[in-house]
Amino acid sequence: MKERRPRSPTSDDQYSIPISKFKKEENETTILLDELEDTKSQLKQAHERIRQLEAEVALRQSHSYVMPSFNTKIFSPSFGDIMVDVEDSSLDQVSIIICGASGDIAKKKTFSALYGLFVSDMLPECKIIGFARTDMTDENFRQHVAANIEPKTKSKKSIEEFLGRVYYWKAHSYDDAESWTRLHTLLERSGINNRLFYLNVPSSLYVETSSAIKSYALSSAGWNRIAVEKPFGHDYESAVDLSNKLGAFFHEEDIYRIDHYLGKEMVQNLLVLRFANNVFEPIWNRFYIANVRITFKENFGITSRGQYFDKYGIIRDVMQNHLMQVYSFLFPIYF
Repeated sequence: MKERRPRSPTSDDQYSIPISKFKKEENETTILLDELEDTKSQLKQAHERIRQLEAEVALRQSHSYVMPSFNTKIFSPSFGDIMVDVEDSSLDQVSIIICGASGDIAKKKTFSALYGLFVSDMLPECKIIGFARTDMTDENFRQHVAANIEPKTKSKKSIEEFLGRVYYWKAHSYDDAESWTRLHTLLERSGINNRLFYLNVPSSLYVETSSAIKSYALSSAGWNRIAVEKPFGHDYESAVDLSNKLGAFFHEEDIYRIDHYLGKEMVQNLLVLRFANNVFEPIWNRFYIANVRITFKENFGITSRGQYFDKYGIIRDVMQNHLMQVYSFLFPIYF
């Protein structure tokens, strides 16, 4: 019997490719296309960020924010950048009126920050007037301030020099016409024309306090600034309403909304950690970060803040202000 020879491959057989190979190449192409889209998205975000930074630089360059002749910043007692745009050498002095001076924030933050500016030679010639309803004398108030100023390693000489600028003004209420009128008369006689009003009071008192300041306590010979602490209202509608009401008393450029938490050195350093770091900045986005966790801890209780927390609550006080601000430092909206 004749042996059968194997069939020679046809032309079709020579060029046939397994289906699995097609699928593999198709998957690889899909992966490459996905990576291409991701890269395009990152480039788009980078270009958008560049435009934002260019716009911010242009805005800052267009506003000549400089201090008077002492050539330094007047920082908010809790957080920086309350600056003035006046260069007249006659305006080198300022009266700092702290409303709610016997309260929690003033005790823990405001006077410590002012003292820090003083010992760093960043505080201009000034008088610091604590304005509150608590019954105290100047000496009682100075003892209260000295007992709560950080750091504890403060020198006796520097603290005495600082306290020499501190005074107390007892008011019947924050909208009391007589209290503000008498204080205004005293400030006029002092020859210090500039005034910075720092409101360490609940936001429910902002309008009535600002109205009284506008009516009875503004300087006519210098500049006037007002700083308000968070929370600025209790929701979006109340914040807009409060902003409109304050706008009826002061120009927008004279109003400073402050979150003292952003003045913490660690929080300030987050900006440097991110934007001045060539390792972190390119990969600080959703493609490389899977989880963000911010932990807030305190080693003390409610203490004297019961009335405040009863109205606003710890969530509104901390989460929507402090923690969301910290988050915005770390991760912009296009994250």
